[in-house]
Amino acid sequence: MAENTAVKFGVKTGWRAQSVWSEMLAEFVGCFVLLAFGAGCVAVAVVGLTESHRTMVIFQGAGGWMVIVWGWAFAVTMAVYVAGGVSGAHINPAVTLAFAIKGNFPWRKVIPYWIAQVVGCFAGAAIVYYDYFRAINAWNLANHVLSRADPGGMTTFSIFATFPAAYYGSHQGLMLMDQVIATFFWCFLYLPSSTT
Repeated sequence: MAENTAVKFGVKTGWRAQSVWSEMLAEFVGCFVLLAFGAGCVAVAVVGLTESHRTMVIFQGAGGWMVIVWGWAFAVTMAVYVAGGVSGAHINPAVTLAFAIKGNFPWRKVIPYWIAQVVGCFAGAAIVYYDYFRAINAWNLANHVLSRADPGGMTTFSIFATFPAAYYGSHQGLMLMDQVIATFFWCFLYLPSSTT
């Protein structure tokens, strides 16, 4: 009776996909949702509000970080809801690799998951670009940006990628360590609470 009630009201019952194709589709869609909403909220904060000339006082200056932080938080949550019941919602190649190293995930599925995740992320980013390319172009035009080398050229680029701050200089090791530390904490917090 409880199982029928859970299904009736759409509650996830822990079902996992039996096919690697359905798991790959879930990872693709999860990563698509992650980037569509995550990069989408950055696009809103960077060019959407500013180029529409409707920026509220709270979002001027440093207030845009609230849009980005909360947007990414909801993006991760939605991606987990979308993919979690089917694939476990790795939604990150580092998590897939960590599961495999830990022994909770078969190595034969690592490459298929990675492919689905990367393609899903690119598709999510592409839809954000399609939605905001006019605002991006308007911002670049208004700020006299012709390439990323121009002052302000990295601003619209930052919608789709992260890059090291100027204070890192040419210290590649420090940049790598920054990413290793962040990925470690992501996996450290995610792995103990998840099983596939």
